[in-house]
Amino acid sequence: MRGPALPVLIMILLLSLALTYAEATPVPKQVSWHGNYIAVLMEDEGLFWIDIYSEPNLERIMSSDKRGYLEYSWSKDGKLAVRLCSGPCYDVNWQVIQVLDPASNRTWRSSEAGFAKPSWSPEGKLAIVIWPGSDSDYNEHWIELYDPATGRTLKTKKKGYMFAKWSPDGKKLAAMVRCDKGFYVEVLDDKLEVLWNSSIGQITVFKWSNDSKIAVRIERDGKEWLEIYTGSTTWRSEEATEVAFNWSEGGNLAYVTDQELNVVKFGGITSQTIIESVLIAMLGVCLLLVALIRYRLRKGSATDSISGEMPHEQT
Repeated sequence: MRGPALPVLIMILLLSLALTYAEATPVPKQVSWHGNYIAVLMEDEGLFWIDIYSEPNLERIMSSDKRGYLEYSWSKDGKLAVRLCSGPCYDVNWQVIQVLDPASNRTWRSSEAGFAKPSWSPEGKLAIVIWPGSDSDYNEHWIELYDPATGRTLKTKKKGYMFAKWSPDGKKLAAMVRCDKGFYVEVLDDKLEVLWNSSIGQITVFKWSNDSKIAVRIERDGKEWLEIYTGSTTWRSEEATEVAFNWSEGGNLAYVTDQELNVVKFGGITSQTIIESVLIAMLGVCLLLVALIRYRLRKGSATDSISGEMPHEQT
């Protein structure tokens, strides 16, 4: 029995090793293309990483670190921000941002965080809101700004930063900030200097226009209103129980307060409500009716003169 059993055991061992090797082979999951560079998301036994290849030789030129979860996004000028996470990237756990620059073959890493969300500017600067840990005080959050052109990293003072978004022109950064009284929006320049703060509200929502003006909807004590920062001036709407708003492609603002539609055009700031528009239209209709009545009266008077009795010739 010993003779035949040994070859069988060897075969089982070899088969086991072959299966183990097959399972350990890295598996491609996604492919993303930017210019002459191709990013391939790889997975091996629960670990993920990014390999970057260059055209036309399809040579692998750099790779990210390996982590249990990751997300990635390209900048417009071809740099890759890889969000490495120990757990699901939407949750608070160990996270770090790694930037891969295939053109210069350089990498950069952010501070380690419990939560880190990257945002690329149109010029290729990377802003990251850093939450130190799941049990940290929100006043301990900060923003890191990485400029690949200079290799410099800037940091804000620590406060309740929640998330941040670049303006379309890449010159300003809007950050949602939490404080003891609620939330407000802070606008910073591309050197992380504070330019403007909105009022504080229990709920705060902001949106950039195409020409980089920012509208902030603030809710506090049952009232809502809008605050607009153009880069040089601030405009505020009247208060209402509810406010809805949106930007036009040309940078004009439409908002509704208590069933009243308003349009704000920023050049010299002017606004016209739907009630004003209706009144103007009604006035136009009234003037038209008055003109029509006067015309009919004049026409009737002229007809009466023509159809009246002709005077008799005296004999």
